[in-house]
Amino acid sequence: MSPAIAIGVGAGLVVVFGIAAAAWGDRLGRPAQVTLLVVPVVASAVLGGRYASYAVAVLAALALSLMMPPLGSPRVHLREDVAALTIFAVVALSVTLLVARRVDALQAQERQHAALLRAVSHDLRTPLATIQATLSELAEPTAVNEEDRRRLASAAHDEAERLGRLVADLLSLARIEAGAFTPRLQAVELTELVGDAGRRLAALIPVEHLLVEADTPSSVVQADHAMLDQAVTNLIENAARHRPPGTDVTVHIRSEGTNVVVAVADEGPGIPEGQLERIFEPYRSGDLPGSQGLGLATCRAVVDAHHGSISAANGPTGGAVFTVVLPRG
Repeated sequence: MSPAIAIGVGAGLVVVFGIAAAAWGDRLGRPAQVTLLVVPVVASAVLGGRYASYAVAVLAALALSLMMPPLGSPRVHLREDVAALTIFAVVALSVTLLVARRVDALQAQERQHAALLRAVSHDLRTPLATIQATLSELAEPTAVNEEDRRRLASAAHDEAERLGRLVADLLSLARIEAGAFTPRLQAVELTELVGDAGRRLAALIPVEHLLVEADTPSSVVQADHAMLDQAVTNLIENAARHRPPGTDVTVHIRSEGTNVVVAVADEGPGIPEGQLERIFEPYRSGDLPGSQGLGLATCRAVVDAHHGSISAANGPTGGAVFTVVLPRG
């Protein structure tokens, strides 16, 4: 509901509850009158958000002042009445703020769920369509020769692995956002982790185009191996999908005080300036052409859970650079 309509509804409720409070004032007493006039404020907060409820809170305070001597006038004479009116205004605005924050959180959650459905449909459609088309061709024994059969089977396998990574991202992100993830810390060698991820992604980026540079004698951090492996794989896959054919993805590992820094750079078109922060938002990065939608959001969630940081920038000569800073533990 729009704020204007919510204010109208709230104002109507102020009139109704104000008349009831004034008519039964002798029976109800001042506390009950105050409680009745808080109801329209809460209702407007639920219907139209905080700004609508602020306006209705002012109207409710005005209605309450009309019930205080001199009756029918917004002026109040007694010091106690001034204090009571002030307290009412403070309470009404406080309740408004609490309710409005909760409503905003619920609305944000609904928007996130809607974005989740868009991201899932965006990200899962391509591998599913590829697998279905490949299996349809393989189902015709005379349609392809043995070499093409092996190629199609390999393509289906690669897409199935990609699909598995997307589902893993979705489950991991849901666990982290629900507060159900606690890292199981162990010693993780980042150079080996990057090598393992590169071998898994060999069909997407040949080994000779994945360059690993380590400027530190030790790249060991205390981390959850499975989750960090998932984040590193996502970063390399994201870079590989955005690089022009035949170009490299470079992973640079270095020490920085008590931290280890991992920078993943590609030679692609880079990231529009306005998207540098938005690209990490859950289920939002899929709005960018060719991006994963879930992968980068999962990366940030995993890095945050390890008390690290992740950022995106454009390289000095083009391409995108994703930088992860992890404490050694």
